Amino acid sequence: MLDYVIKSKTAETNKVHGIIEDNFPGPVLWCLIAEDLVAVRASDPPHLHHVVRDVYVPPRGAVAEFTLVASPQRRVKGHRMPLPGDDARVAWVIRRLAERGLDVLDVRVSNGETFINRRKEGAGPFTIPRCIFKGEARVRDHDVLAESMAFPVGRGRAYGMGMLMFKKP
Repeated sequence: MLDYVIKSKTAETNKVHGIIEDNFPGPVLWCLIAEDLVAVRASDPPHLHHVVRDVYVPPRGAVAEFTLVASPQRRVKGHRMPLPGDDARVAWVIRRLAERGLDVLDVRVSNGETFINRRKEGAGPFTIPRCIFKGEARVRDHDVLAESMAFPVGRGRAYGMGMLMFKKP
């Protein structure tokens, strides 16, 4: 599994999604890390020019800075709804990262919505709730964390949500 950073000529989520789908075989996680940069995590190499780096997974006991772009949601009568308020979103990320072998020590959240155009003719556009979580976490279980790095945190993988990234020391 490797992380790729690619330059994008667009920040429109549906167009970036199409570029990723066309150039990466197999399942991937991706997220916009700047207006013109996309981080992609994949096990198979892409069909385009890229910069490659190994996925960094902190060792057991380490305190690491993390960034997560995610879509915290809950089910209400069978429908997915965004979590209301920062307290609920912070509780969601603490619970989700605990499942991955992390103890969150500090977390900050900034909110925004990702606008998506539907590809089907006649379908209206929709938005996906998008939160950027930044903070510090202690690695409790390295093996669980390493195994989970290939899978998204929460929903919205096709729209650039769910990729957990750590800052190398």
